[in-house]
Amino acid sequence: MNIKLNHKKAGIFQIVFSIYWMYRNLSIIYDYRIHPDILRLFWIPEWILFVQAIIGLIGIILGIFVFKGKIRVRNGYLIFGLIWIIGFATEIII
Repeated sequence: MNIKLNHKKAGIFQIVFSIYWMYRNLSIIYDYRIHPDILRLFWIPEWILFVQAIIGLIGIILGIFVFKGKIRVRNGYLIFGLIWIIGFATEIII
């Protein structure tokens, strides 16, 4: 029972983090389109924000798999971590 509980906690954490990540990127896109007259110090290209929103969606799917126990917690976090690092690196580099 303890192992299933850990899967559920880890899955919920990954889902919540991914929802926040998607919300952050989609709200920036929304802000760019609704308030284009505001001068910003840094302007993240929209395609990077879309890619990061897709990364958030992948994280939600992986979190659901971890929650249901279809993949192990370590594998789910490893895949999500690698994808997230790649997405974060593209935001910093470009």
